[in-house]
Amino acid sequence: MPSLSSDDNLNSSEVKTWCTYMEEVLIPDLKWLLSLPYHRFWSVLVHVKPLGSDVLRSFRVRAPRFYDRGYEGLQGHPQLWRIYKHVFVLVFRVYMRLALYKESGENYMSPEYWSDLLHEHDLLTMRTLMDLAALYENKENVVFQKMVGNLLQHDTRGRLREELQKYVGLLRKKSSEISSEVDRLIGKYSMNKATSWRVEEFEELLAFQLDTTFSLYKLVKVAPGLAREFLKNSGTVNG
Repeated sequence: MPSLSSDDNLNSSEVKTWCTYMEEVLIPDLKWLLSLPYHRFWSVLVHVKPLGSDVLRSFRVRAPRFYDRGYEGLQGHPQLWRIYKHVFVLVFRVYMRLALYKESGENYMSPEYWSDLLHEHDLLTMRTLMDLAALYENKENVVFQKMVGNLLQHDTRGRLREELQKYVGLLRKKSSEISSEVDRLIGKYSMNKATSWRVEEFEELLAFQLDTTFSLYKLVKVAPGLAREFLKNSGTVNG
């Protein structure tokens, strides 16, 4: 999925390229994928990586959150917003299918095998759920709430919770590194008061903290039980 800078001129060649790619490549591909019968849908996502995890991950990562710079500009431009919302809905429908191990009495797999596919092919992990929560969680989206509940209920191997435990460790390490870097930058500017503050030096650090905190907050709203596990593994609560 091509990037679309929040500062792009809406008539720039990059924006036109983005629109063409979305309307002539990505949207038709997603519609085709969703039209496939159960076994072929899963086969494509498992074996055709560019259309599977790569495209879906690209959208999750690059889709703007409401607090991102340029989000209002995107929302206020009829053509771009229409295309974006179309892709937004199609991607959600793909994840809705992925979150079900059973579609009908004839089309199903065991929860264990389903969990293996999701995990081994990086199709739906805890990091995925955090990204999806940041994009799709709201009080009207009951389908997303049920989707997360179904994933946690049938995660018989406990992989999602295991991934959360590992993520806590990584997050603590990253937060410590960010804190040290912020202290270093503050010290740098304090030592030389004539030096102008450069927002860019802090922007990446703060963006990571904001994205992570927002994603966790949205996910915990849908699955409150994860909050205790997160706090327990971060050393905040016992038992």
